[in-house]
Amino acid sequence: MPRVILLGASNVSLSLSLILDMLAAAHEGPFEIFTAIGHGRSYGMRSRVLFRTLPGIAGCGLWDALASLPAPPGPTLALVTDVGNDLVYGAPPPRILEWVETCLARLAAQRAEITLSLLPMASVARLTAIRYHVARTVFFTGKGPAWPEMRRSAAALDAGLLELGKRHAAAVVEPLGDWYGLDPIHVTRANRPRAWRAVFDRWPSLAGRVPLRPPSAVARLKAWRLRPATEWWFGGQRDTPQPVLQTDRLTLRMY
Repeated sequence: MPRVILLGASNVSLSLSLILDMLAAAHEGPFEIFTAIGHGRSYGMRSRVLFRTLPGIAGCGLWDALASLPAPPGPTLALVTDVGNDLVYGAPPPRILEWVETCLARLAAQRAEITLSLLPMASVARLTAIRYHVARTVFFTGKGPAWPEMRRSAAALDAGLLELGKRHAAAVVEPLGDWYGLDPIHVTRANRPRAWRAVFDRWPSLAGRVPLRPPSAVARLKAWRLRPATEWWFGGQRDTPQPVLQTDRLTLRMY
C-alpha cells in the first residue's frame, strides 16, 4: 500500500478533494494519506485563523503516528509546500528553514520520495505594496512585516529552500506565475488540476500517471468537513479520532 504525506497550508486544504481524486485515479490499489495542513498553518508554531488554532507542523501528532506504524509495502511519497506563512507571522527565514529541515529529515528517515515546493516568487514579483497590504489584511488579519522587509525575507527563504532541497535530495517545484490571479498566494481554482499534476509528476513513482480530474461539489463539501486530530476553537481543544476517512481504496489521517 503506497503512503502519501502532505505538509502544507491553505493551498492543500482548498484542493484536498481534488488531490484525493487525482491520487486515487493514479493508484490501482488501496493507499493511505497523512496530512498536516490547514489555513494559515505554520511549520513551527501554533497558528490561528479567525477562531481556529492549529499546532505547528513540525510539532504535531503526525510524526508520532508515522513512528507507531510499520513501513508500507509500497513507496512513501511526501510533499512539503506552503512554507511562506511563517514570514507573515514574523519568523525570520533561518528559523523557518530550521523547522522545514526538521520535517525533511524526518521524511528522509521514512525513505520518502520528497517534493519541495518553493515560494511563488513569480507571483510575488508582481505584487505592489498596496496589493500586499490587502492580502495581508484579508488572509492574516493585518499581521506581518512591511512590504520591503517581506520582499527581502521571501527571497532569502526561497533561496534557503532551494538549498535544503539539494541537501535532502528532494525534487524541487517552482510555482508558475500564471497559476495565480489577483490573490498572490493561492492557486486559482481553474489552475489547480494543472498545478497539482505538475507537483505530483515530480514523484518518480507517479510521474506521468496523475490525470486531470476536477472534483465534484459534493466531494469538495465532504473534504471541507474533515477534521484534524487536534485543533482549538475559541481556545477549547477539540480532538478527532483518526483515521478521519476510510474506504476500500483510501485511508486518510489528518494532524
